[in-house]
Amino acid sequence: MHQAAQNETAHSQEAFRRWPGRGFVLRSALIVVAVGIFLGLLGPYGSYLNPGLVARILYWSCCALIGLGLYAGPVLLMRRLGVAWHGPKFWVGVTGLVMVLSLLQTLITRDLALSVWPDLTSRLPGWGQWYGQVLLIAWPSVVLVTLALRYRNRPAAIAEETVGQGLPALVGNETPPIRLADDYPRPETIFALQMEDHYIRCHQREGSRLVHGVFREALLRQSGCAGLQVHRSWWVARKAVAGWEGTPRALRLILINGDRVPVSRAHVAKLREAGWLDTP
Repeated sequence: MHQAAQNETAHSQEAFRRWPGRGFVLRSALIVVAVGIFLGLLGPYGSYLNPGLVARILYWSCCALIGLGLYAGPVLLMRRLGVAWHGPKFWVGVTGLVMVLSLLQTLITRDLALSVWPDLTSRLPGWGQWYGQVLLIAWPSVVLVTLALRYRNRPAAIAEETVGQGLPALVGNETPPIRLADDYPRPETIFALQMEDHYIRCHQREGSRLVHGVFREALLRQSGCAGLQVHRSWWVARKAVAGWEGTPRALRLILINGDRVPVSRAHVAKLREAGWLDTP
């Protein structure tokens, strides 16, 4: 049971560290604008009394987009670095971060409100009340987005461990029933595979090609070629390795086309056993 709990934690951590793709960022922006439109129609905190429906919608949409830009950067940085990403300390840190950033959000949104409705100067809530209203929206939003980022790639992290434990054997020239784009290169021409959200970057001698598909399925396609998964998002063909550089904590493989591929610490021992690190 203890081992299962450790695996659960590892899966969540690997998923949490993945950078979101441009599609995810665009979807987030569209969702934030939709929330802004909803708030403009709803008119919370007495804003329904402010004149002009279009002005209210534009105001709340701008506030939502400003909040996205303000809060998302630090959260994504924490996500990338994997800093204390779970447990009470993490959530205390997130709460403190939101409280500090909300001071800036309060200044910006209050000034924006006065720009849109100059006549409200005498009727605006006090700074403390405005700050509290910002927190009531910002903190739940940041928590929900953080949880979404933490679990959105979790199936891929679990699939990686499954692949790492061994690929299913293929009989003869049997082609595995996997879903990859038709422009997927011939497996023997691929030097390395790199996962990029819902796409796979296929590195070859003449350059790289982005192909739609699932990383695990691409690994299955490469099962007939000598190679190893060296990172949660990288697979490398043995014939493509010209050398390596760095230390076990920051190891990179040097490919014959000049590319550098990061090796996670969890895979260093596997590479050493396979003889990939015999010569520098």
